[in-house]
Amino acid sequence: MKPLLPSTLLPLLLLLAACGTPAAAQQAPTPTPMPPAPALERPTYTVQRGSVERLLEVTGRVIPVDLERLSFRAAGRVAAVNVRRGDTVQAGDILAEIVHDEALEELAQAEVRVAQAERDLELARQRRERAVAQARLDLSEAGRNLENGRAERAARIAEAELALRRAEEDLARLTADGPESLIAQAERDLQEARDAAKIATDEASEAKTRAQNELIAASEAVAAAQQVYSDAFWDYDWVQKYGTHPREKVTDPATGAERHRRLDDQERVAFQRTFEEAERKLRAAERELPLAERAVILANEAEARAQDEAARSVAEAERALELLRTGQGSEALTQARRRVEDARLELEQARRASVADAETALARARLGLEAAEQDALDTELRALEEAQLDLERARRSVDEGRVIAPRDGTIVAVGVGVGDSVEPYEPVVELADPSRLELAAELTAEQMRELAEGQPAEARLVARPDLALPANVRRLPAPYGSGGSGAVAEQDRTTRFDLGDAARGLESGALVRISVVLERREDVLWLPPEAIRSFEGRRFIVVREGDRERRVVVRTGIESVERVEILEGVDEGDVVVGP
Repeated sequence: MKPLLPSTLLPLLLLLAACGTPAAAQQAPTPTPMPPAPALERPTYTVQRGSVERLLEVTGRVIPVDLERLSFRAAGRVAAVNVRRGDTVQAGDILAEIVHDEALEELAQAEVRVAQAERDLELARQRRERAVAQARLDLSEAGRNLENGRAERAARIAEAELALRRAEEDLARLTADGPESLIAQAERDLQEARDAAKIATDEASEAKTRAQNELIAASEAVAAAQQVYSDAFWDYDWVQKYGTHPREKVTDPATGAERHRRLDDQERVAFQRTFEEAERKLRAAERELPLAERAVILANEAEARAQDEAARSVAEAERALELLRTGQGSEALTQARRRVEDARLELEQARRASVADAETALARARLGLEAAEQDALDTELRALEEAQLDLERARRSVDEGRVIAPRDGTIVAVGVGVGDSVEPYEPVVELADPSRLELAAELTAEQMRELAEGQPAEARLVARPDLALPANVRRLPAPYGSGGSGAVAEQDRTTRFDLGDAARGLESGALVRISVVLERREDVLWLPPEAIRSFEGRRFIVVREGDRERRVVVRTGIESVERVEILEGVDEGDVVVGP
């Protein structure tokens, strides 16, 4: 780029040209000079009005959504690789193995020990069966003894039951027309008091439940009204600030860019009325809420009073019945009741005492049977369990030298061959479902702070830059998104972008350019970046006005690769001279 002439040098050159010698002035006119070469012409730019976007552009790669990296859990030399890229495998398939002869030998020995332990257990079971047969004979004998004891007890019980019936008949005769009739009435009164108490408490509880439901309904109404008010408030605030529809967009026919649709006066009034109606409904719902809360308090108090009154009524009826049942003032009734109680006690003792020894003998026989069924196998069972544990450890040791498919899928990469040395937990095989693809990109912390999950984006294949694919931010790593809690440092720090149906036909591993609109300004003045100059930290332009040029300091806003927002210093249509 050629340097610009200082502003003081141009008038001096013109003055020298005008002050030539007289001889030169009398010479014949010279031919018109040729126009300067096009390379010497400085470019010009016109200040335009339109939209400016600030973009985040990064490079990413197409990867499977559920890519899983598999590895050995032990170091060694690869003995076999059973799959190739593109193979379909099922859960449990052995994909690769290292040389682990010692582990296989230990596994074989463990299997032999398990087989021996199983044989020992079978022999012990046969011994137990013989012991169990004898214990069952003992149990049968104890059962017969118990039956004989029960027969003797039955006779004693029959006598006690007869004595009890006679005592109860004597009591009934004493109470047929006496205080016992009052007891029956008192019992009916008590039942009526209990029924009335239940009805009263149930009604009070239902009233409280209705009040609580009305309070919940009032709270939900307030919440719903608050949501409607919030939506209407922000819509009306947007309309007041920008005069456009907050959600509906139209395409600018001149630039092809999308912008919010302009509203007419009637539409603005409609947004205002919607906001005012939402505010009125919110206030009405808020007024109903304390009334519902007061109704719940009153219902709780009414329920407590009903419960107290019901408890007092039942307690009074119970006290009245108890006084009658004590037989106060009737010695004959008291004696008759005592004889009934004595007869009942005798009957209970007859039912228990006569078979106690026989039941004890039967219980011991049962314990002997249980011991015969269990104790004889404890040693063998422990030996089998230990052998099975050794077998499980041997299998785990063998599995540590294998790469096993954890689920169904397709092999997308194989990183080892036979004879290669491998380290534990070093990925050697990649397994995934290649039909489900997404984008992954490494972003800086500053870039991730400007993104949010669900934010729309656009992707273009490096090999096909003309093909635009719609995408959105699916997952950001912690602490910027839902990728983990942040308490554990993740190895995968990539940001994932969902392509949806646009992923069909893509190939895993393809490079893409991803762009996200971070900020957009509509109807602003802008210039291309090459029209703006900088000097000592200040930005300026050179404005052409006819045959004159002047330097103007400008204040800029957001910038993109093609456009820079101009906040101050120029007007629409100004012609700017490039450097």
